[in-house]
Amino acid sequence: MFHSNKIFSQSLQNAYNSCRVEEMLSKIYLKSAVTRPKLATGAKQDRLSYGMCSVQGWRKYQEDSHITLTNFDGQHSLFAVFDGHNGPEVALYAAQRLPDLLRANKRFQTGDIEGALEETFMAFDALLLTKVVNDQLFALRRGILGENMSPNDRPAVTSGCTALVVLISNDNDVIYVANIGDSRCLISKSRKTSSLSTDHKPEDRAERKRIERSGGHVIEGRINGGLNLSRAFGDHQYKRNKGAPAEDQMVTAWPEIKAKQLKVRKDDFLVIACDGIWNSLPNHKVSQFVAKRIGRAEKLVDICQELVFRCMSPVRPYNGIGGDNMTCIIVKFDSD
Repeated sequence: MFHSNKIFSQSLQNAYNSCRVEEMLSKIYLKSAVTRPKLATGAKQDRLSYGMCSVQGWRKYQEDSHITLTNFDGQHSLFAVFDGHNGPEVALYAAQRLPDLLRANKRFQTGDIEGALEETFMAFDALLLTKVVNDQLFALRRGILGENMSPNDRPAVTSGCTALVVLISNDNDVIYVANIGDSRCLISKSRKTSSLSTDHKPEDRAERKRIERSGGHVIEGRINGGLNLSRAFGDHQYKRNKGAPAEDQMVTAWPEIKAKQLKVRKDDFLVIACDGIWNSLPNHKVSQFVAKRIGRAEKLVDICQELVFRCMSPVRPYNGIGGDNMTCIIVKFDSD
C-alpha cells in the first residue's frame, strides 16, 4: 500500500509539474508556429544583391524589423535588423526613423561615417523619451498588440530592441557595421568566414564593469536579474544614473563600430540576422549553409527562407532554441 501511495503521489507531482511547464510555455509561445514569411529581394546595379526573410515563428508577436535600402543616399547601401523585446514598438520605430536621422546627420554629410553612426544611435535613443515619439510608440504597440496602455506608461522605458546596421560604400567597398545587442553580422570572403560584430552580453568583462560602475549587478547573466542584453535602444529603466553620461549607463545605445575596406570578390557575402538564427546554428554552419546554395545559383531570397526554416524548431520548443522570431538578410557581392 505504501509503495502504491508513493507512486500515486509521484504521478500527481509529475502532472502538476507538467501543468506548470505548459502554463509557462503558453505565456511565451503559440500552440502552432506562424510560418508565413515576409520576403524581399533587390539589387544595386552590378554591385550587389540581397535577399531577406522574416518569420514570426512560435512567438506570440513579431518583434523583429529590418531595413534593406540598396540606394540609401546614392553612395551607400544600408541594411539593418532590429530585434525587439517586451514589445515590438521600438524595433518598428527604429526601422522607420533611423535612415532619415542618419541622412540628416552633419557628420554623415561630410563623410565621417563612424562619427555619424555614433551620433545617430544616441540621438535616436534620446528621441524615444520625447512626448511626440512616445505617442507614436503607443500607436505602434496598440496596432500590433491591441493594448490600451495608461497615459502614464512610457513604452521605451520597459521595452527596447537590439540594432545591427550595415552601411556599404558603393565606390570603395568599405563596410561599416554598427552594433548594439546580440544580433550579428558575418562575412564570407574567399571562402573564409569571420564576424563583423560582437555580441553585447552583461557577463562580458567590459560590459559588466560598465554595469557595475553605473550601480547595477549581473545576476545569472542578466542586469539586476532582468535584461540579458547590455546594449540596446530603449530600456530606459536601466538608464537612470544621473551621474553618468548616456554612453556609460547600465544599458547603453552607444554602438560598437567596425569598419573594413575589403577587396570583395564575386559571390563573397554577408549574413545579417537576429539572434534567433545564431542561437540555432553557429557562424560556420550558417556560412556553409549559404555558400553551398550560392554555389548552386539559388536565389538569395530562397536561401534566406531555407535558412530561417532550418533554424526554426519543428515543434514548440522547451529549451528556447528555434522558438524566437527569425529575420535574416543575405547580401551577395556580384562583381570583383
